[in-house]
Amino acid sequence: MAGLKTFLGRLSPLLGVVTPAALYERQRVLVDIGLIKPRAGRGPGSGVAFTAENLAALVISILATDSLSEIDQRVVDLCNAQPEPTLERQSRAHETWVKRGKPTFLTEVARVLSRQPVLWRPSTPIGIIRVTRMWRAQILPEIYQPLLIKQLTFLPPHWERIAESALPVSLTAEIGIEALYGLIGFFSHTEEALKAAASQDQEKPE
Repeated sequence: MAGLKTFLGRLSPLLGVVTPAALYERQRVLVDIGLIKPRAGRGPGSGVAFTAENLAALVISILATDSLSEIDQRVVDLCNAQPEPTLERQSRAHETWVKRGKPTFLTEVARVLSRQPVLWRPSTPIGIIRVTRMWRAQILPEIYQPLLIKQLTFLPPHWERIAESALPVSLTAEIGIEALYGLIGFFSHTEEALKAAASQDQEKPE
């Protein structure tokens, strides 16, 4: 089955990365730090699989960093960041998090890209994915209604210390609705094509 590398040429303009080669270098660093797990072996079927979580890791790394040298444990922590509990859940935050399937920023972004409802607070179509470098991550609804729908905020360990060191100036990067819908459409169509190809291969007589 084709891997993520096969589609970097189509992904690079969607992600605003100049060349597929630059995107591949980013993918390699994510593999090196263990954020993306390659499939074992060599040849067809090996390498990095085309999955929603692997694509999400690539997306988050672009939001979090401009330079490959900045892709480090901070990006890992951001991907593994847990949702900030609402006030009514403060006393039982961990229990609620476990019941909801232990969602992280990475897994929730993956669900958005694969057109699945987020686990932490499913309620409305998602329109924006945002990272404030590198202490906060957010998933925002398509139409923001402060009185009805709250954004999903994810905080990595020791976020207070990271935030303080980032002040008084911090950088925020986000994927807006048009770019996000482009990624969602790309992932959906590609995944369907890969499944159809795999099904045809299984039906071929030996």
